[in-house]
Amino acid sequence: MIDVKIPMRPVPKGRPRFTSKGHVYTPKDTVEAEREIGLFVKLEMSKNGMILCEGAMSMQLEFCFEGDKPYHIKGADVDNLAKTVMDSCQNILYKNDSQVIRLEASKVYGKANYIHIRASEEK
Repeated sequence: MIDVKIPMRPVPKGRPRFTSKGHVYTPKDTVEAEREIGLFVKLEMSKNGMILCEGAMSMQLEFCFEGDKPYHIKGADVDNLAKTVMDSCQNILYKNDSQVIRLEASKVYGKANYIHIRASEEK
């Protein structure tokens, strides 16, 4: 089981972008968010002696935005927020996000930005 609260503003998964020559790339803010989330998850796993999970997983995600009425934040759809976290955990917490068979995600508001991740292997 992993239970980690990451002190950062949640970032929705950005849509792929194209260069003028047709090359596809991921937006910089998405790449940076995925890297930061991955580092926190890796650190938490290391502290708890956890290794890469190969079985089915369940995840609970809570995305907190500083202030009120987070549902008005443009582009911060809960599914896109979850996708950022799930992609950042690939090859760290699990091999592939297809291993996640149960997902609960919520968006709230509060005094500080954070992402709270709880994940466990399904038995």
